[in-house]
Amino acid sequence: MKNDWTYPEHKTSIKGLIRLKWQLNLTKVDPMKKACRKYILIAVLATLFSAPLLADLEAGLTAYAQGNHAEAFKQYQLAANSGNPDAFGKLGGMYLYGLGTEKNYPDAYYWFGMAQQSGDKYAEKFKLTASSMMSMEQVKQVEERLAADK
Repeated sequence: MKNDWTYPEHKTSIKGLIRLKWQLNLTKVDPMKKACRKYILIAVLATLFSAPLLADLEAGLTAYAQGNHAEAFKQYQLAANSGNPDAFGKLGGMYLYGLGTEKNYPDAYYWFGMAQQSGDKYAEKFKLTASSMMSMEQVKQVEERLAADK
């Protein structure tokens, strides 16, 4: 009995390549396998892209706990600018109280606004605290910036 792999037509003709493809089951794609592959790919990509965000936030939390506010501010800023919603409120607090940076109420208001948009339930109160130290014009400018960044 001849092995199907040794037929010369597998290597030379289109008909042979199609036959080989069917024998190897390369044309049939199970929808469940395809969906699983897609979700695995999404999970891997999410892990790859979220690791740096979490690293910046974790480094900031560690630096803050050690009393190194300048380093904590730097790490929170990296995480927030990368889109980590957990860092928005932390960075707003650093600006509000002048920890690791100069007090900057418009920036505090902005970051608390970003935190509020991402679902932080405490951000609104801190945003109001920052706005109490700002002029109406400053509040208006930051609100326009927040609306543009949605």
